[in-house]
Amino acid sequence: MLNDDDLLWLNPLSVEDFNQLMINAAHDAELPYPDQLSGEVLRHTYLTYLVSQGVRLNDLEQVAGYLKPVELGKYRAVNRHGKSVDIEQANTIFPYF
Repeated sequence: MLNDDDLLWLNPLSVEDFNQLMINAAHDAELPYPDQLSGEVLRHTYLTYLVSQGVRLNDLEQVAGYLKPVELGKYRAVNRHGKSVDIEQANTIFPYF
């Protein structure tokens, strides 16, 4: 039987521990290149997904918190298909397929 001390979500993890858990889960799920997965990669992928829908760069901070201007500028290259939308209009649930 598990004790409260054994429960993953009740014990804070370091960023490295969390990244390793994601890599292990990706490996078990037989995803390609599991060693390339990290919290930073997931964050970037999600923010790119939002920008591709037309979410304005400055609105990303509503989701991600403060972004340095240099980091925010990386998303300018994402094709928004000529549209801008309020973040409330964007699909914020990332597709799983």
